Amino acid sequence: MGSGHFSKILVVCFCVLLLNSAYLLSYSSATLFYVANVLLHFLLGGLFLLIGARYLLVSLRHPSIRLRAAALLLLLGALLGIFLIFSGATRPFRLVLWSHIILSAAGTLLLAAQLLGPPFGRAIAPLFPLERRMRPAIAS
Repeated sequence: MGSGHFSKILVVCFCVLLLNSAYLLSYSSATLFYVANVLLHFLLGGLFLLIGARYLLVSLRHPSIRLRAAALLLLLGALLGIFLIFSGATRPFRLVLWSHIILSAAGTLLLAAQLLGPPFGRAIAPLFPLERRMRPAIAS
């Protein structure tokens, strides 16, 4: 399988995971449909993690700082997600749940900025001031 095939699967998985995440954040109810979406979230998150890691290793020899930061944030979000699978997203783990959401959302924004190019990257730049400060230090 070439990197083009991986990137197509990655984009589809990512989009479905985003829609699924939006549903889980919007509706918290003890219904069978909600529980099915939680299970789908586990599966899609794991698939995205595996395919994304393979895609980074295969196709990107020298990733940008933005892509590295996105990968790190998404990895941290994924690790917290794995923790939540075993602990459950109950009240005592609310901070872990919100950390998972925030890290994953920040990684998603950086990934979108990288993949969609300069207009989107400039639009979200004020959300990530650290990246601007690090850019000159990394360039030298």
